[in-house]
Amino acid sequence: MDVALGLGILAGFLHLTASWLYNRRIFRGELVPNTATWALWFFITVLTASSYAVMTGDMAKYIPTVASAIGTAAIFLLCVMA
Repeated sequence: MDVALGLGILAGFLHLTASWLYNRRIFRGELVPNTATWALWFFITVLTASSYAVMTGDMAKYIPTVASAIGTAAIFLLCVMA
């Protein structure tokens, strides 16, 4: 595994960890996220992840964006369910 791929995986893992921590605060009632804002972020991150995957074809570059899309999707779904 080269350094770029390792850093991409690390960045994706850190982003998923941050999303998990944010979701935990939502479940505890410490945060009340805005559904409209997270809907926009969800759309933007899915668009970015798909663009990186198609344009670069390099996993090291699109793993963090896919992790971002997954984390944002989870937060958006929590907003919708609340």
